[in-house]
Amino acid sequence: MDPRGYNLWYHPNALLGRTYPNQKTNSSTGKAHGLPAGLPVCRQAGPPVGGQAGFLGSRIKSINYYIKTKGKLMILKVSLLFPLLKKISFKTSFSVGAAILSILLSITLIKPVSAAENLSWATNKYGIHVNSSFEDLPKAAELLNSNGGDWGWLTVVIRQDELNQQQWQDFFNLCRRRHLIPMIRLATELENGYWKKPDQETIKKTAVFLNSLNWPVETRFVIIYNEPNRGDEWGKATDSKEYFELLEFSSDYFHSLNQDFFIISAGLDLAAPNRPPAFISAEIFYRQGFIHKPEAFEKIDGLASHSYPNHGFVGTAEDTGKTSIRGYQWELNYLKSLGLDKDLPVFITETGWPHQEGGRISNYYPAEKVARLIEKAFDYWNQDDRVIAITPFILNYPFGEFAQFSWLNQDQKPYPQFELIQQTKKQGQKPPQKEKVVISKAEVSRSLPQKMEPQKVNLQYQSEHPLEANIPNQKTHGFLGSHIKIKGKVTLVNQGQNIWGEEGRFCLAPEEENPENFSLSTICLPEKTLVEPNQEARFDFEIVLDRETLPVSFGWEKTGKIQIEKLPIFLLGKTIYPYQRSLFEEIIGFLKHLRIKSDI
Repeated sequence: MDPRGYNLWYHPNALLGRTYPNQKTNSSTGKAHGLPAGLPVCRQAGPPVGGQAGFLGSRIKSINYYIKTKGKLMILKVSLLFPLLKKISFKTSFSVGAAILSILLSITLIKPVSAAENLSWATNKYGIHVNSSFEDLPKAAELLNSNGGDWGWLTVVIRQDELNQQQWQDFFNLCRRRHLIPMIRLATELENGYWKKPDQETIKKTAVFLNSLNWPVETRFVIIYNEPNRGDEWGKATDSKEYFELLEFSSDYFHSLNQDFFIISAGLDLAAPNRPPAFISAEIFYRQGFIHKPEAFEKIDGLASHSYPNHGFVGTAEDTGKTSIRGYQWELNYLKSLGLDKDLPVFITETGWPHQEGGRISNYYPAEKVARLIEKAFDYWNQDDRVIAITPFILNYPFGEFAQFSWLNQDQKPYPQFELIQQTKKQGQKPPQKEKVVISKAEVSRSLPQKMEPQKVNLQYQSEHPLEANIPNQKTHGFLGSHIKIKGKVTLVNQGQNIWGEEGRFCLAPEEENPENFSLSTICLPEKTLVEPNQEARFDFEIVLDRETLPVSFGWEKTGKIQIEKLPIFLLGKTIYPYQRSLFEEIIGFLKHLRIKSDI
């Protein structure tokens, strides 16, 4: 079940009108999301390798088989070994070749851990379904990150006609600030009351767009459309074969762009009858898909489920079976019975009870009882380690046909289930975020040389500036003669996903591999200073070195290296990165160019 219609984007400084996006016709049957994850299985080994010996030939053949079943990346790595493998096969004995090959493979064929294989950090299951609106995020954070919780989950829909780079990057940036993990569900466009069928070009366009954004966390959760066993969600005529072909294509294409994508199948309407083409029951839809395209189930990373308390949304928290809040259990068991040999993490991306308040249907439960039911349901879901996240439908939809599912009323006041879940004790979690620190500019100023006594000298110094006051890893240096102190300023750009300074003062220590007879200060942001992705910050630093150390490369952890070829001639600032040639060097370079040209 999901809102339809209009884009809710608003400018950060001005709220737009309250229309609600991506809705579809409600039905008394309820809804559900679901499917599996995995890797393609290649049933053909590569061709035998010619030359000496069955040993290397057969081994390389089996290597190709292994790699193709595990991913393209490994094929590329092994191809780099082939020149060396040829040398081994012709110049070493069988046993030596086997030993060397075994070592090479143990080093080279280490499969990197993908996002789909590591969800050990996921300890906060609490989430909510939201509109693609900035105004929902503060309320969502209040609900999910309260009472010990952190980094709650969101399900949010992106339509193919909403691919606005700045709007979605702003949305992701606000998710980052509010500690919310978005699960992006793909959608097409409404046409005459139903959702258009997607095609490969639509998927490519959306995948490239989503890959261009800086996500709040490393793992990029994407749900491949919605309830395709309903005709109104699939171009008016549902087709299981079409869906699973596109599911396989989506998984392949998203993963080819970035291994951080985590592909989740569309949730099915678990209460749908079997009346094609308007509806296909979940059993038949899964069975037809498994028979036609079993590879699709192996290539996805997670199962989405719409485990609603059906029929009629008036079930209890104790009910079991396909049309209960335990519907995901039926899905897992049924897929296993079809032959799926894979343990899929579950994302309950739609669930919940509608309340009597705010709508026309009176046989729903009162809001107070709905709150107690959702509390019991969370108690149950929290005990199941297979469930990673639960995002009930819907945080803020107090108008129209889904008003009775809304957790906020028309005055933006919370219904009882909001307050109860907000007060519930939760666990925090810390999803991985990529860190990337880039040097954009560095300047240095040379101070006058100072004579030093011919003895071992400790280079600890005092500075009026707090950022220059600490030189870590200092040691007593044994060099004699004059030393040189250089002060500088370095500009760093945050090109990662984390916010510098969010978890305490942001500092970078000197890289451990800095040379002997050389000291470099730690660089730090001022207290309570935050630097978000794509923002830059300027840091003061100081170097103490011996003349004989030059040229020298230095840097801080995570930054890479800067090189000083020679000391600045003047006491004024000199840009050392990006490298800039002096006027004298420009003239010499020009004369060399003329000489080369005259020789030609």
